[in-house]
Amino acid sequence: MLIKMHIPSQYKRYLQSIHDRIELNKHDLYEFQQYQLGYEGELQFYERLLALDICFIWDFQCKQNGWFQNDFLIFSRDKIIHIDVKNFTGIYHYEKGNLIKKGTSVYVDCFSQLNRAHMKLEHILNYLGKQYQVESKLLFINDTFRLNGFMQHEHVYYAHQLDELVSYLARLPKYQRTDIKFAKQLIQHHENDHPKEIIQYYPFEKMNGGIRCPKCNKIGMTAATNSRYVRCDCGATISKKEAFMNMFNEALLIKNEPLKCSELVDFTGLPERTVQRYLTQYANRIGNNRGTYYDGLK
Repeated sequence: MLIKMHIPSQYKRYLQSIHDRIELNKHDLYEFQQYQLGYEGELQFYERLLALDICFIWDFQCKQNGWFQNDFLIFSRDKIIHIDVKNFTGIYHYEKGNLIKKGTSVYVDCFSQLNRAHMKLEHILNYLGKQYQVESKLLFINDTFRLNGFMQHEHVYYAHQLDELVSYLARLPKYQRTDIKFAKQLIQHHENDHPKEIIQYYPFEKMNGGIRCPKCNKIGMTAATNSRYVRCDCGATISKKEAFMNMFNEALLIKNEPLKCSELVDFTGLPERTVQRYLTQYANRIGNNRGTYYDGLK
């Protein structure tokens, strides 16, 4: 039973929306690439968990006594299994608690991060008066990842041990009604936006237009003449209405201001008559005539 799914923060959603529409600065490009890599690894693990009869949370971030984040929390009667997923690629060397990537100056102290998240989770459990035992594990899910100089540890798993970890979770005592109740209580303390994530808005008028495919995320879905649908080269097909709704929300997020009909025509590539019809039916209107803007869906 999935209690909470991962939802990108406002900043991450903004980066996803402007990716391939404008050249990102070095900081935003790095944040986008790191997020996408991490998300792909977590999504792979999430899809394995869906096949199990377990109670779990995907992504819990809390500012209780200092910010911390848990990738996955699995509830099993008197125990919570906390799993941190890393989608690292390439060869790393372990030295004094750090993972150092071969041929680079990139190093990560993921074991201290795991321990900190473990202790912070225990702290909020005590704060809420719960007596769950916390068991934390680290999963390196990418099959290209190699770690030299590190002794095998019972709480550290690699890609070739994914089936073993999933089997362990499948054998856990079945969750109870009290686990579901507490998991729902816990997510009331979730904070989706971190104060360190600050959006530096790029000029909306410089964005590349085009309909983004909800399946492959590429820009360039097209519609045949008189067709009610738009299609992507990947094979995905959605209605023009759905495409408009998606693009309207994306444009609103990118501009961070109300939109004109002409801006949406340029941004979506849909005919003006189609855009105007959908705006009249589904969008909140501000002003009249040439001063008409739209600030959200009804």
